[in-house]
Amino acid sequence: MMLRARLAIVMVLALPLAGCASGSDGPSEPRGARMPAQEEKVPSQPPKVEPWVAGSGEDQAEAKELAARIAQTALRYPRGSSALEVAERVAGPGAPAKALAPTISAAVRPQWRSWARVVYPQLSGLGIDTVGTMVVVDQTVESPAGDRTTFRRVLDIRLRRAGEGYALDLLGSIGGDPVQRPADLSPAASRIVDDPRITLSDSARWDIYRGKVDDGLIEAILAIAERHTVAIGPLVSGHPLNVWETARVSAHSQGLAADIYAVDGELVAEQRSSSATAANQMAAGFLEGGAVQVGSPLLVPEAGVRSLTDGVHQDHVHVQQSSAAAP
Repeated sequence: MMLRARLAIVMVLALPLAGCASGSDGPSEPRGARMPAQEEKVPSQPPKVEPWVAGSGEDQAEAKELAARIAQTALRYPRGSSALEVAERVAGPGAPAKALAPTISAAVRPQWRSWARVVYPQLSGLGIDTVGTMVVVDQTVESPAGDRTTFRRVLDIRLRRAGEGYALDLLGSIGGDPVQRPADLSPAASRIVDDPRITLSDSARWDIYRGKVDDGLIEAILAIAERHTVAIGPLVSGHPLNVWETARVSAHSQGLAADIYAVDGELVAEQRSSSATAANQMAAGFLEGGAVQVGSPLLVPEAGVRSLTDGVHQDHVHVQQSSAAAP
């Protein structure tokens, strides 16, 4: 207990606390863009980035702010860093870091420098003394020559109550490894990655490139994008394997579910006031289209048990679809 309490304190102090919330759902740079260095001498240390700060009406604000700081620490390192060194900064003094290093390694390029801007930390689960978050974050890496690339990752960060606050319990995923677009994408997969009305995290994009996402889910998202713009965090990577604190495998892990954290340019968490908001209208649209299950801030009564709401689904819309291969 004392170790976890110290970890929470270390994470609070790991990043500068001045700043304001980021409400943008767009990347700081074009996806995968390469930009020339702006300085004659390429620096070694990463620049400081303002931390994410919860808005006044944000649920689980304390836990989300801690998860956001952990995400930034996991993706911020100077040139010459190893995955173990980054893991030690995430874990804090005296905490075991070796177990974290393999997870973090996919995001660490030793001769590069890296920094991160949190887009939004959405919830993945709530327990009596636990909080699950999936932090959508833009990681910018800079090569030794000064060329920059930005990836939008989804980090699976799980917290546990420690004293009066929270501490890191598990870093479940760093959001996957980059992969090139294959030449044999299905027609539906090609359409979703090219649709300007759909903002995909790169973690989700890589899942699609690897063939992990069912075409039935992709077709449902494409249909709803004819009426709404959507920003998608996790599909498979960055989401816990199982439904929170159960042994049941999540529909996300099977490529059958997506979490949408912003609709028509506004966070879902800011659209909880009535069924007339775009987020709740979108949820109803998914159900009308035959979704197996939709979790959203408000119930859609006419959908019966296929519609659900709880404390977890106040900041995103979860849509689960049947497999396209199902009879």
